[in-house]
Amino acid sequence: MPDSAPETPLTKFLLAEYDHVSQALFDVNKTITQFFQFYLLILTLPVTLAGAAFRFSNGSLTVQSVLESDLAPRLAVVFLVIAVVGLGMLVYIVNLRLALSLWLVGP
Repeated sequence: MPDSAPETPLTKFLLAEYDHVSQALFDVNKTITQFFQFYLLILTLPVTLAGAAFRFSNGSLTVQSVLESDLAPRLAVVFLVIAVVGLGMLVYIVNLRLALSLWLVGP
């Protein structure tokens, strides 16, 4: 008795469909990993910029001087844009993860 079933059109179709689904799952995992890396980059960007500014100011830059300067509204807008982009990326990552779990569990 042979180990494999005869090749029928249905068997070929199911194997091709399995290949497509497995490739799609692999691509979703890769996309989640890439977006999570970008999310971490965006999340740490404000802290890195603030640390660099304080480091290269030789002690002349304080929080009070930044708040009293004309730079404060611009910084607020920059940080708001970073927060909105980070939130959007977080929502996208969660959406991809839920789509992946839907594919794994099935309907």
